[in-house]
Amino acid sequence: MPRHGTVPGAERTTAAFICRTLQAVPTTCMDTDVVAGTTYLFQVTPVLWGVEGARSNEAPAKIPTP
Repeated sequence: MPRHGTVPGAERTTAAFICRTLQAVPTTCMDTDVVAGTTYLFQVTPVLWGVEGARSNEAPAKIPTP
């Protein structure tokens, strides 16, 4: 489950992602709930049978300004 936020170590909100799939497996995903020029910190968690696992480390990404 993808999450994003802007403050290091703070609680993340579930990101609004659109994913393309190939044979029911997501191949690329796009976060549709971001603001240009903002740096976000992303985390992902595995979900198996409705149970969410441990979160990944934070990974920063700056959204480019068009």
